[in-house]
Amino acid sequence: PGWLLAKFGGELNNIGETTIKHTQYDRANDMVLNYTNGKLHMMSLYGESMGMSPEIVGPIYGHHFTYDTDLKPAQTDNILKDVEFMAWGGSIIHQGGEFHVITADGTTNNQTSPLSAHHFDSDWVYSGTTKLADNGQWSQGVVYDDGLYYVAYHAGDHSQGNVVVAVYDENWKQVTSVQVTQHAPGKGNAFRPWLIKVGSKLYVSYDD
Repeated sequence: PGWLLAKFGGELNNIGETTIKHTQYDRANDMVLNYTNGKLHMMSLYGESMGMSPEIVGPIYGHHFTYDTDLKPAQTDNILKDVEFMAWGGSIIHQGGEFHVITADGTTNNQTSPLSAHHFDSDWVYSGTTKLADNGQWSQGVVYDDGLYYVAYHAGDHSQGNVVVAVYDENWKQVTSVQVTQHAPGKGNAFRPWLIKVGSKLYVSYDD
């Protein structure tokens, strides 16, 4: 009937959960979840022509939900129909009075997809898009620290490729990047990366 949002204690014991109901137009997998601006922000891929079929059919939008850390809805869910974008396996961060949704422009098999940051004001009114990379999917890890954004994403075809961590300044201009995994073409797929920063170290996890 929907997604299960759960809360765990320090010993990883379940201390609360709630169900977020989705519609027939929501894609049920690879949703977005980030804690930013003091709230939990969850987003799914939404398309009235898409249904629950395996194919992604446009137009598609982000379906946005906001919860507090007690797992109570913090505002009414909204469909961000000001701009079409692939709210699927991406990430959300609030910085500089804006929300930024980092996600791929497409996820077709055997095809690379550009990576973009879509910008919204604090009321989720769309203000523009910045292209971050020619090739990037599953950008599920994002961190902001001391004037820099760190973004982890998958580079390569949808079904094969590697994890990259790129660094951007406050205007989303790339400063540097590093390829984290070293799969040769056709020899593996490192994808759905996550990213945290602890002190001066970045920790990257991913499916492989």
